[in-house]
Amino acid sequence: KFYFNVINAEDDKFIFDVFLKNQKPWSDIVYVNWHATCPKRLDCTLRSAFVEMEHINAKSQYVAVDIKINHTTLDFPLAISGTSAVKVSGPVERVVVSQGVNWKEGMGSRMIEISNSKDATCAMSNFIFERALGGCILLNNGATFRLENSIIQDCTGISKGSAITVRPNAVVTLVNVIFRNNHAKTAFLGGVAGGGALFISPGAEVSVSGGLFEHNSASNTRGDTHGGAILN
Repeated sequence: KFYFNVINAEDDKFIFDVFLKNQKPWSDIVYVNWHATCPKRLDCTLRSAFVEMEHINAKSQYVAVDIKINHTTLDFPLAISGTSAVKVSGPVERVVVSQGVNWKEGMGSRMIEISNSKDATCAMSNFIFERALGGCILLNNGATFRLENSIIQDCTGISKGSAITVRPNAVVTLVNVIFRNNHAKTAFLGGVAGGGALFISPGAEVSVSGGLFEHNSASNTRGDTHGGAILN
């Protein structure tokens, strides 16, 4: 067996020895001294937080991360999956999450897509998700998600659930979440638009406590939309 002995650890590097125990007189031959370094890490972003948690991922494990910045940008969709229960928390003043310059309305991609399982809850708190041009958060079939003390605002680009779309068998818990100025729309003559803030598919389960729905809307060509805030 190989044995590792850490000599020194700092923010951006650590030194450790690798050797075979009780292998004399050849221990000097297999002895290696390693100097491992990495680029100096900046404050944790939303994407890096989930990437790091995937490396720690193990079934029935609980992983928590605190984000210490006030703004993070997603240049392409963030996919969240895995078998561990994860929790990502921002500071009390909340972290603003918005799309980068490459996003365009009509791309058809949500800013965040969650595809975990009911045994691996994804929990987030203290965030402001804003200006998602292709919808903000998508909960795929069977996913589990909890959002607390957060705001979703000014999201557009899809016909149902511009803030949150919940697909069948997904379970969502919303605590003190504000939905503001989200708009669902479609340009198709026969298209159905509704749930500017929240679209709940048949078979999904959504719990809402506290929070606020204000100035959410929906529009289509025929003018017969359903549920400016919620479509179920």
